[in-house]
Amino acid sequence: MLPLWVSVVAATALAAPAPGTREQKLQVAQAPNVVLVASDSFDGRLTFQPGSRVVKLPFINFMKAHGTTFLNAYTNSPICCPSRAAMWSGLFTHLTESWNNFKGLDPNYTTWMDVMEKHGYQTQKFGKLDYTSGHHSVRPFRGRLTYSSDPLPLMTAITGFPDIQPQSQLRQACLHDCPRFPPDHGEIILALRKLDLLQKTIVIYTSDHGEMAMEHRQFYKMSMYEASAHVPLLMMGPGIKVNLQVPDFVSLVDIYPTMLDIAGLALPQTLSGYSLLGLSSETSANEQTFKIHRPPWILSEFHGCNVNASTYMLRTGQWKYIAYSDGASVQSQLFDLSSDPDELTNIATEFPEITYSLDQKLRSIINYPKVSASVHQYNREQFIMWKQSVGQNYSAVIAHLRWHQDWQKEPWKYEKAIHQWLTAHSSPRAVDDNKTLSRYI
Repeated sequence: MLPLWVSVVAATALAAPAPGTREQKLQVAQAPNVVLVASDSFDGRLTFQPGSRVVKLPFINFMKAHGTTFLNAYTNSPICCPSRAAMWSGLFTHLTESWNNFKGLDPNYTTWMDVMEKHGYQTQKFGKLDYTSGHHSVRPFRGRLTYSSDPLPLMTAITGFPDIQPQSQLRQACLHDCPRFPPDHGEIILALRKLDLLQKTIVIYTSDHGEMAMEHRQFYKMSMYEASAHVPLLMMGPGIKVNLQVPDFVSLVDIYPTMLDIAGLALPQTLSGYSLLGLSSETSANEQTFKIHRPPWILSEFHGCNVNASTYMLRTGQWKYIAYSDGASVQSQLFDLSSDPDELTNIATEFPEITYSLDQKLRSIINYPKVSASVHQYNREQFIMWKQSVGQNYSAVIAHLRWHQDWQKEPWKYEKAIHQWLTAHSSPRAVDDNKTLSRYI
């Protein structure tokens, strides 16, 4: 059997009172400590669907019993860096233009942690953060919790498989052998309890995105199917309602205003998200938390790797509506999750009125054809810059990337296709740059 986990805590933010002005000290002294644990690739449905026959989640169950579980929490982009950029900025992906695992937030971007530190919190980050531009980083977890204990793992395997259908069995096997659940999550909870801090600390657990784990015969993420887009989101601590399940739609952009709300700080009006305290707590330092009307929908978008068309998902009520590219060149999808939770039947053409209504709602939130065009232009310009950087080695370099086996069968066919893509609907600058580089095709 493979190891039960392959990554540790991805991003942990600890907050505790620090020296500051007298006003800041008084404000922070009344606010709780906060710990955010964000893991990689966790299908959120595993935190609340009963009777899992493959894995046990002891510390997830502990948080459920002692806190609030959000049943409909979604990533704002089912890929690492754009999702984390939304979590740390409180803004939708298209607003920060965090298109892929290379283009995230500016390193100097003001995150919720920066705001909390400015107002008297002592903050620290550990592990894989991945919300800034540059590259898809893998930072090891260097922090160590020093205490004497024999902690339970976050997830333990149940040996043996039930009698289930082959495709479902393959998915169960993938969850059994290949999860990316953070073992240090349980150690953090145990350490807080041992240090007598658990009752003074709000703990939040979530993930950047889910994991297909062979659902729909797919693996990895980068999909709007539930396995990829649905994320865990649990909260426990002082003031958080216990053993509560919240059905409202929430997403990772809600982390930013929630953190500021916990700290008793004013919430910017420009954020895409809303504080979760209005759903999980009876009290809030900000009266506006309970007055703001949370919209009954969430938005997720994907512009990253291995796709040639941007994807947009609107989740509201019983419906999941998925649009692609400009909304016309690729057929949209519509799923009724109340009757089709496995998303097996696309009913977009069967219910054109509902499809049209949801598409209009999506367009009122985001001008997705315009965003898709911007992403395509960005991709072209970035590719041209990369192509120029490798110069006459372009053909040799591109032939040995991850798709090289198919590529090398007909290299000129694929290079020609790229040339056509670069010159189609490009800006004058991109066309000029591509003409300069055309001698390499």
